[in-house]
Amino acid sequence: MLEHGLAVRYPSNVLPGDCVIYGNGPPGVHCAVVAGMVNGTPVVISHGSEPGPFYLAYNYRPDILQIRRYI
Repeated sequence: MLEHGLAVRYPSNVLPGDCVIYGNGPPGVHCAVVAGMVNGTPVVISHGSEPGPFYLAYNYRPDILQIRRYI
């Protein structure tokens, strides 16, 4: 996923559908989809090994690798 799409440099520029890729280095270990903004903070829909999906602030994990736009 890091090799395709366009990097979104600033969280304030995200759009619904952008992907937040998490991990300590390429290729990343988790991805969540931006659903919108709440009080100026991007929120994502994330579903991992835990029950979910969850509606969370994009920085709910400390290991944000990149935000990418594919559409």
